[in-house]
Formats: sequence, structure tokens, C-alpha cells
Amino acid sequence: MSCREYLPDHNGECLNCDEPANAHQDDARVRWFGPSWGAFINKDCIEAPTPVGRPCLFCRVPIAEGDQGILMWHLTPPDKQDRVPAHLKCFLRDVGVDPE
Repeated sequence: MSCREYLPDHNGECLNCDEPANAHQDDARVRWFGPSWGAFINKDCIEAPTPVGRPCLFCRVPIAEGDQGILMWHLTPPDKQDRVPAHLKCFLRDVGVDPE
């Protein structure tokens, strides 16, 4: 999907550089880690190495080898964007889905 589909008034160039609007498309996507759980995210998004030892955004328990989850953009102080990990079950609970 190109930036134009998100920003109708976009002039066709990336807002941060001179690249085409969709040049950074993969940079914006959520990434997933751990064993696949057979969802669309596992087919449509980029698999990332498991961020062992980093705390889950929601439960703060460190991610362990073999955990399933996602890496999503999060704004951290001072105004720095970073991909932060979340356990799959923690993320599902946060969006109102019972993972059980």
C-alpha cells in the first residue's frame, strides 16, 4: 500500500526524504517473532528475530526464546520512536480479544 492510500494529499514523495511514497512501506509494518500462529500477520508482515530479554510493552515480563509476539512502533521519551515487543497474548488482551 502506498503513502497516497493513507495520505490523499501526499505529493508522491516520502515526507522525510526524496524517495517514492512507498519506499519505506516495510519500515512501517508491524513485525512478528517466535513460532508462526498461522495468522495473516505471519504471511503479510516481516518475521523478526525474537527480542530475548526485552520487556513486553504490556506485562513488562522479559521476552523469552520461543515466545510468540509482535514488534510494534511505540513513542518513547523524549519523542523517540522505537519498535517494542509485546507477547502475542498480551497484545490480544490489550485489543479486547480473549487469547484463550
